[in-house]
Amino acid sequence: MDNRSEAIHTTAAAITIDGPGGESYMEDGAFSTLVSLPREMGGKGEGFSPAKFLALSCSSSFSFTMADIMEEAGLAGRTRISCKVSMIPNATGGGSEFAMALDVSVKGLAISQVQSLADSAFERCPFSNAVKGNAELKVSVVPYEEKEPPIFEADSNWAI
Repeated sequence: MDNRSEAIHTTAAAITIDGPGGESYMEDGAFSTLVSLPREMGGKGEGFSPAKFLALSCSSSFSFTMADIMEEAGLAGRTRISCKVSMIPNATGGGSEFAMALDVSVKGLAISQVQSLADSAFERCPFSNAVKGNAELKVSVVPYEEKEPPIFEADSNWAI
C-alpha cells in the first residue's frame, strides 16, 4: 500500500465470516448483514453480495464528492446518485469483473450544470480514482426525479 502521507481517515475493520452464506460486519458494530451470491450466480440471493456493497460504496463516495464541489461553488440542491453494478466476463476469458453505471441528478439545477459538477466529481471522487483503469465506471447525468417510497428520514423530510 502506497502511503504518500499520513492517512486522512481510516475506518473500522470490515470483516466477513464464512463467505457466501456467512456474515459481513463492521468491527465497531455500525453495520452487519448476511452475505450470499445472487440467485443468477447459484446463490440464495439473501443479504448482500459484493456487487451490492460496491454499489453502496460508489454511490455514497460520489455523492459526498458532489456535495463538496457544490458547497465550494455555492450551489444547493438535493442530489440523487444511483449506482448499478454488473458482473461481466473479464477480457482475458477467465473469471469476471465489475462494471458500474452511475446516474447523477440534482434537484433544481440545469442538466448542463449537473454535467459540469459530475465531471468534476468523477475526477475528484476517491472511489472513481480507485477504479480508474481497473473497472468500467460510466457516469450519466439524468433529470432529477423523486423516487418513492422513501426509506429513511433523510428521504422523507428533505426541504429545499
